[in-house]
Amino acid sequence: MKLYKLAFIPFAFLAVACGEDGTSIDLNGKTPEQQAETVADAVCTAEVACGDVSYEISEDGKTVTCTATIEDIDYAECVAETEPDVLETFETCEFSDADLATIEACFNTGVPCVSQAQADADCAAIEAGEEPEEQEIPQVCQDMLEIIQACQSPQ
Repeated sequence: MKLYKLAFIPFAFLAVACGEDGTSIDLNGKTPEQQAETVADAVCTAEVACGDVSYEISEDGKTVTCTATIEDIDYAECVAETEPDVLETFETCEFSDADLATIEACFNTGVPCVSQAQADADCAAIEAGEEPEEQEIPQVCQDMLEIIQACQSPQ
């Protein structure tokens, strides 16, 4: 079952665009260190704005119980955890200007945060034996995921 969090390839590239307006980033012409700092800042700013949605699901044989919570994210802790993985990707992958433009476009798109009401609705669907409504991932972000996966796949 897919639940909300936009995939974290090995790092939080797609937690990226939470927040209605997106985050404007520019990666072209920057060193891998600067690119990693830029992406980690955007990811963590979005994470702080949206929080971390988690679902606790239990089953007693007859009844499924689901509890959704949104927890606060500490910006400094997020950056400390995110930036090294992002840096490794930028140091390892040779992204073209078009690849960087796709990554930027995904961050600049903006994906709404999951509200407590939406998380609760997801739980209600799970408890009813249904699939929760999936958040649509913008095509440009799907393209970004493919670029990063291709880079990280063994050749």
